[in-house]
Amino acid sequence: MTAITHNATLISEIGNRRVVDIRGKWVNWLDDQTWKPIDCSFVEVGNRFECRTGPLTITVPKRADGVSEIVSSNKWDVFNKTQINDPDYLVGVKAEGVSLVGAAMEAADTIAFPAAYPFGDLIYRLRHGRAPRCEKLIRIAAKPSGSADLRISFTLTPDRAEAILSYDRMLTIAERDDRSQIGIELKNKLTNNQTDIRDIMRENLRQRALMADRWNGQRKEQHQSFGFVGHQVAGRRGVGFKPGFAWDSSPITRRIPIVLEIEKKPNGSISLTKIVPRSFLEFATYPVFTDTTSTFYPDADTEATSVDGYVRENPAGGAAFATLIAGSGSTADDSGTGPTLRLFSKGTSSIYGPLDRVITLFDTSSIGSSSTINSGTLSIYFQSKSDNFTSTADPDACLVSSSPASNTALAASDFATVTSTAQATSIAYASITASAYNNFTLNATGLASISKSGVSKYGIKIGFDYLATSPTWQSAKSSGFVVSSSENSGTTQDPKLVVDFTASAGGGGQLVNRRLNNSLIGGKLASC
Repeated sequence: MTAITHNATLISEIGNRRVVDIRGKWVNWLDDQTWKPIDCSFVEVGNRFECRTGPLTITVPKRADGVSEIVSSNKWDVFNKTQINDPDYLVGVKAEGVSLVGAAMEAADTIAFPAAYPFGDLIYRLRHGRAPRCEKLIRIAAKPSGSADLRISFTLTPDRAEAILSYDRMLTIAERDDRSQIGIELKNKLTNNQTDIRDIMRENLRQRALMADRWNGQRKEQHQSFGFVGHQVAGRRGVGFKPGFAWDSSPITRRIPIVLEIEKKPNGSISLTKIVPRSFLEFATYPVFTDTTSTFYPDADTEATSVDGYVRENPAGGAAFATLIAGSGSTADDSGTGPTLRLFSKGTSSIYGPLDRVITLFDTSSIGSSSTINSGTLSIYFQSKSDNFTSTADPDACLVSSSPASNTALAASDFATVTSTAQATSIAYASITASAYNNFTLNATGLASISKSGVSKYGIKIGFDYLATSPTWQSAKSSGFVVSSSENSGTTQDPKLVVDFTASAGGGGQLVNRRLNNSLIGGKLASC
């Protein structure tokens, strides 16, 4: 198979007719002028481990006290669809306070330093989620001694840092109001058809950059996420640190945000300290994990052009079924690996909640607006299924349309945008195979939902929700599914959309790798 864009792979081609496999994540990277599959595997090279088969190069030394190097060398701008010719961007990462222990390849994409800390292990992992990125995991084996919060520090040495931006500093009320107003204005423009979603995204990035705190490095500051801009062309080269979290190993995982403290040193390096609250460590189920994930280009949050996850309606105390399905949404999650599609019942007669719906988007702009779509199949990997209601109705899986406010993040209010407009024949509960792909063959409406020049938007409802028919109430029951999202590492469980289309006589779309004005048509930047 021939890779043709950052998220699409050519399955077959006969004349102008092509079949492509499109994912909601980056699966290919641009090497010179050739698209290649991303491979996050490390190889041993002398006294280091290296990975050079993706949009960034990472090297990890064989001793815990060495300096790892992460180099952003991605060549394609995923938003503007232009080639990047800016210089590569390097950041050195050194763990502080570690023992001089050796490295072990724990998995193909994971280098571990066992017992590097008195309380646990240091781990570097290349994670091929929605976008490839580098994780600096700490695996805490047992409760650390003492009574203070746990502080874990790294020294960062960017090769150049023209500005340090904080997107999630503790904001004043006025600053929060300013940012909220920007979001309202952008949403109104979209609602009134005054702009399209790409303009919204670009403007949001610009506004965030303008409002970001240019930290002068004269003091320590605490943040949730931050980034470096390493080149004068805003957003073309840089590194962001996503919000840090800590989570434990209990059956229902406890996951909390943690504070990141940054301080600029006289030599130009930057100290990054993760602070894990003692209150969490005292009652956690071990091992406990904490990470600070690095993403390269364009900032700490926006990593791709499409999103997937689940949205939930969960009114306090539950609600009657009709009220529940008509709800406006309570929460959303677009970062987990197992979105849920499920209905729960409460202990009070005829009261239900929560209710989950799945949203999955695909950047299908590489098909080309002049192409003709012949057929399409949307495949979802179901991790598990269960039906605990005693009812004549079954919790079938029903593919519908969706229209979240953002293409790159889910919000609670997106719950109400998941329609009951069928995009394919529903898959009966009994026909769904767990731990496997299950295929929705798109009907005419589903095919019409494929955007040939933008983002295609789908949703999934459980059968009760789709039919607006509740199961017979029983106390504290649930039915539904756990599916896989594009945040799963690798590509074996991603949502995928296979499209059969005929390109126009002129070549059609952006799927042919060819040069034009010194740039490459038909690709997107695979970045980290």
